[in-house]
Amino acid sequence: MLRHLQTHQAHVLAYILENVPLLGDTRSHVMASVHQIRSWIGPAVLLDATRVGSCAHRPQLWWTNLLPREVLRRAYEIIPRSSHLIVDNILDMGRCSQVVKVGDRSPMAVVNQVGQPRMALPTFVNFPASHAYREGGPGLVWDTCLQQLVEPNADEKERAMGFPTGMTFVLSISEASRRKVLGQVMDLNCLTWIVSLGMAEQRWLKATFVVVTPLVNSLSTVTVEASTRGEESYTFHLWNTWDVLGEHVKVVAHVVGGVCYSSGVPLGDLEECVAFPKVFA
Repeated sequence: MLRHLQTHQAHVLAYILENVPLLGDTRSHVMASVHQIRSWIGPAVLLDATRVGSCAHRPQLWWTNLLPREVLRRAYEIIPRSSHLIVDNILDMGRCSQVVKVGDRSPMAVVNQVGQPRMALPTFVNFPASHAYREGGPGLVWDTCLQQLVEPNADEKERAMGFPTGMTFVLSISEASRRKVLGQVMDLNCLTWIVSLGMAEQRWLKATFVVVTPLVNSLSTVTVEASTRGEESYTFHLWNTWDVLGEHVKVVAHVVGGVCYSSGVPLGDLEECVAFPKVFA
C-alpha cells in the first residue's frame, strides 16, 4: 500500500506504523514476515507508551519516516516521566489501583516499583479477562461501592491512553465493545509524542516558522514555533511535512532533554529542538 501511494503521490508519503512485538514467537512464517517487513521499511523501534506519558503499558513496534530511527530511540531513552502520573489520577471517584507487588521488567518501561502507588496498568487487550485483569490480577482496581476488584471501565482506559473521556462513547456501542476497541488502538500519548518529535526535527532543519497548536494529550504541552518552506539545502529527510501540507500543521510538543544524533551529527539539545526558538505557555 505504501509503495502504491508513494508511486502516485507528488511527494514522498509520510507514515507511522505500529505492530505488536514478537515476544519470543520464533515460528518460521512469523520470522519470514518480520524479515520481509524489515526489507521494506527497515527495523522498528520498541516503545512503551508508559514512558511517554500513558498510565497503561503498551510496548509496541513503531516505524516512521518522520525522523531517523536513531533519534527516536535516543529521545525515548532520555525522556523523563513525571512522578505525578499515577493510575489513581485517571480512575473514577471511589476507585483506586492496587499497590505494586511485582515491579516492572524490560522490555516494559520500568515505572512500577514494589510497595509504591501504581504508575501504570498492564497492557489493554481486545478480549475480556486477560491474565492481568482477572482473579486479583494487577490490572484490577478496587471499587469502594461494590467492595471488590473490577476491571477498569472504558472511560478510565481512555484517560489512561491519553484520549478525552467518552471518546468511544456511542449509545449503540456497549461497554464491552468500547473496551475491545481500546485494546486495538494506538496509544494517543505515544502517537502524538512521535509526531511532535518528528515535527520538531523538521522545524529544526528549516529557516522560516509558523505557530502550531497542541493536540489533546495527558502530558504537559506547550505551543511551539515550527518551520515551513525552508531552504531546500536544510532538508535532510526524504519526506518533508511542509512540502506536503504547505500550511499550518497541528501537533503537540513536549519539552524533553538530552542530545540526539543523526548520521553521527549532533542535532543539538532536544529541549531546544522542541521549544526553540520561542515557547508560549
